[in-house]
Formats: sequence, structure tokens, C-alpha cells
Amino acid sequence: MSRTKGPRKIRGPFTFAWEQRKLGELFNFHYGDGNNNPSNGGKYPVFGAGGIQGGYTKYNAENSVIIGHMGDAGCVSWGEGKHFATYNGTITKPKDEVFSAKFGYYLLLHMICENIAVEAGFHF
Repeated sequence: MSRTKGPRKIRGPFTFAWEQRKLGELFNFHYGDGNNNPSNGGKYPVFGAGGIQGGYTKYNAENSVIIGHMGDAGCVSWGEGKHFATYNGTITKPKDEVFSAKFGYYLLLHMICENIAVEAGFHF
């Protein structure tokens, strides 16, 4: 099967202009902190590559998408409110507030990120 380069055609009566973009043009990505789960029973959820792993007394993100890049590479989670993301989770936020972080979560979730994960995890 051959692949054609360029924009894909999407069916539908769209009344607005849209264009295809690379993820790096739409989102800021940065790794969480620490290689270990710092869970100590605190009130802030701890996110690793595969979602919530415990609770911690500190936070390093708020209302953000977390994408697993090691272990459970491609797993997309929503971090509601203040939360802590470990190094195994990539904190993801839209650039320039063009759309909300929650919309970005649904966008990434429906892209099925597992299909774009590489063997050693995501490389940002």
C-alpha cells in the first residue's frame, strides 16, 4: 500500500479552515521529576507512565496531560488539578493557549498515542 504525502482529506461539511500540524507545534512537552515514585500518602496524585501511582505532598503540574514515555509508553492520562508527574510521565500543555489543556487531552487520547510510541519511549 502506498502512502501519499500531504494533508489527509476528511469527510464532512466543515465551515471553517483547518490545517495539519506537528504535535511539537501545538504542545509543550517536558519530563516530570525523579525516576522513582515519591508516593508518601500526600494529597496530590502521582502520575507515572501508566496513570496514578500514589499520592505525594508536593506537585509539579496542574491541569495537564501526562503521556507515558517509558514503561507504558503512549498511555495518555489527564491530571486534574494539582498533581506530581514522575520522569516516566511527560507533562504536556498546549502552546499559546490556542485550545484548552482538556481539549488537548481528548485530542491526544483519540490519536491513539500507542501507535506512535517508539521502542525506547518518546523522544522530545
